[in-house]
Parts: sequence; C-alpha cells; structure tokens
Amino acid sequence: MDTKSTKILIVDDEVQLLELLQMEFEEDDFLVKTAESVDAAIEIIKVDCPHLILSDLKMPCRSGKELLAYVRENHPEVRFLFMSGHAESSDPDVSGVEHFFQKPFSLQSVVEQVKSLLNS
Repeated sequence: MDTKSTKILIVDDEVQLLELLQMEFEEDDFLVKTAESVDAAIEIIKVDCPHLILSDLKMPCRSGKELLAYVRENHPEVRFLFMSGHAESSDPDVSGVEHFFQKPFSLQSVVEQVKSLLNS
C-alpha cells in the first residue's frame, strides 16, 4: 500500500503523544488525522474513514474498546491497533486487534510495524 494515499487516525488523550506520532507518520508520507477522544474519532470516521486506526486503550469518558466495537460494526475493513501503558497484550481488552503497542515505545518501531501490517 502506498503511504501517500494511506489514511491513519490516531486516537489518544495525551496531546503530546498525538503530535509526536502524527509527525513521525507524516515524515513517511501517511495522511494523518488525530482525535483526543472516542467521540471525536467517530466524527472523523463518519466523514473520512481511515485505512488504519491506532488507538489508546484507556481514555477518559469512553475507552478504545468502545471505539473498536464501533469500527468493527460499521467499518470492519479498517485495520485497528491498540497502544496502552495500562494493559498487556494478554489483556482480554486488547483481543480483536491486529497489534498491541505497550507504552512507552519507539515511535519509529510503531511506524515500521504499521507499514509491515499494511503491506501484508
């Protein structure tokens, strides 16, 4: 998949992490949108559905698990990945996603993993 046409949505309540991930993905020519909440993410998805979503698992108000449920019901073709500093890959909350990133992580390793997933 050509990164120049690949749309990614990053969802996290940590604004600084959103900005860092956005810059890292944009350096590799991905089209990136960010959201600080599940509700904001759903509004973006309704207007311009991404190819891949990278979402925090634990956020105030609504969790990444709720976002995953919405995406699976309405856009099952969208690739979905979780990141969290409060869960592990064996946590039942992260089942049903293609990959789980344990915070803290290397930004470049996330980009490389996403590229690998999109090319598989």
